[in-house]
Amino acid sequence: MGDSTYSPILAAPSRAEIKDLLDEAKGAPGNWYCADCRATDPQWAIVNRGIFVCYRCKSVHREMGEDISKIKSMQLDLSWTREWLSALKTGNTQANTVLEANLPQAYRRPGPDDNTSLRRQFILAKYKRKEFCQRSEYESQTRRPLSIAEPPYLEGKMSGKLLKRARNRDEWLSRRLDLSFETNSLCYFKPQDQDEDQALRIVPLDSLNAMLVESETLSLVGPTILVLIYPESTRSRGGSLPRSPCSETKIRHIFFRGYDCQQGQDVVEWYMAIRQAKILAQKLSPTSEPTTDFKRLGWMNKKGKSINDTFKKRWFVLDGRMLRYYDNPTDATALNEVHIGSSKEGFAVKDGIPGSRRMSFFCFTLVTPTRSFWLRGMSFEDQTAWMAALDSVISGGAKGQKSDYEALLELQQAYPDD
Repeated sequence: MGDSTYSPILAAPSRAEIKDLLDEAKGAPGNWYCADCRATDPQWAIVNRGIFVCYRCKSVHREMGEDISKIKSMQLDLSWTREWLSALKTGNTQANTVLEANLPQAYRRPGPDDNTSLRRQFILAKYKRKEFCQRSEYESQTRRPLSIAEPPYLEGKMSGKLLKRARNRDEWLSRRLDLSFETNSLCYFKPQDQDEDQALRIVPLDSLNAMLVESETLSLVGPTILVLIYPESTRSRGGSLPRSPCSETKIRHIFFRGYDCQQGQDVVEWYMAIRQAKILAQKLSPTSEPTTDFKRLGWMNKKGKSINDTFKKRWFVLDGRMLRYYDNPTDATALNEVHIGSSKEGFAVKDGIPGSRRMSFFCFTLVTPTRSFWLRGMSFEDQTAWMAALDSVISGGAKGQKSDYEALLELQQAYPDD
């Protein structure tokens, strides 16, 4: 006669059962994409949270340790418990409802191709610091109290030090930055200076853009770089506004890096603080993006005005409807700026260039009403990506984005010469 209190231990699931249960969980809506960056077809499970993540996000979860994220590969791991498989019924959608309930508009979540520091800091903020968490629901589920400190970037104000790259030379200088939505400005100073009239630069927030770029992309060594982008004219240096925005008014790039070389938390928080300050200063709607990344950036080869000129290597940036090119990725201002209009205005992208077919590998032509630009990508994939990006702008993909050229024309109209 058996003991009525006996409870048999469930046998470990077979490989076939594991595969069926994983396929079922993975097929649920919301699990087709990474819970953190939304990359398609995630192949890693965080079994203690019941979510699915991609390979790049998995690496950050692994850094945090198993007490925060216990990782299993859907393809490589053969040993699964029924408890882990059951936990996956939670799914990305349900988990994010709690963990991202208070994700601020200013905090830009990473995409599949975003840089490492942005990805790392988002995951640390989401799972370790629990900055976006719905406190009551989390405490109900875990039966543990949760204390969440408000992140400093949400104030729309920030003061602190970063390292600024010297203009057109390989040197990093300590600078103190002051950001305030109330004054609608970002200023930076030498560390010992305090007064506003000692500021090395005062940039209005309504003309400022910011983005994070991997240092390797810019041929630099070290952590992620915060790039500030804004129009610089002679008026900002005390002169009158020039008549030609393309020839005399330039888009300036300033490069900052943080002191936190390993995690990149300082530059990421400055980036988010700038976004929050712009939201508050400009009273942006909840659906508005306070900053925009470049559509594409990288090296290409370019001919001069004559098809017989030799190719020269240049660094290109596609920023909205403006294509700029430089000698080097960290140059402060461009060699030239090309406004990209619509096909109705005579703009087009064509495969190949005039001349010998033997010399036309990876080449294409950017046609404008005034001249043609003969360009060559660094590979077939690079050529294809540049042509697609430019064609998207020409065909209207950048519709609604005000180009730098258009912004400068508006600036001219606002401050006409006396």
